[in-house]
Amino acid sequence: MARHRRLPDDVPPAKISAANIREARELFGYLWPYRAKFVAAFGALAVVITSDVLITLDAASGVQPYLPTRYWLAWVDFFRDPIFWRDIERGLAVQACYIGVLLLASWANFTTRDVKN
Repeated sequence: MARHRRLPDDVPPAKISAANIREARELFGYLWPYRAKFVAAFGALAVVITSDVLITLDAASGVQPYLPTRYWLAWVDFFRDPIFWRDIERGLAVQACYIGVLLLASWANFTTRDVKN
């Protein structure tokens, strides 16, 4: 079996040492207070990826009109002659519903916390 030849632009293998482990622990300690922000960002990314995958599946045809990414490319219809308004209007309506629901959820969350000052 032939061995893999290293190309000049390959990354060299990482050497694990006590200094590297200590540096990783310090980095983790620095990032730990921001964990809620990372979870929120990765949660939003997961919603977008899941929505994009569901759009491609025929089995999800019942929920496709309500997915947040379903009409994201409808702006291309502005360049058609005549302008195809149906997807643009539906996309704006779906996004307005999502914005309204998420704003109500955030308002409900903030009213339960002590954020007056």
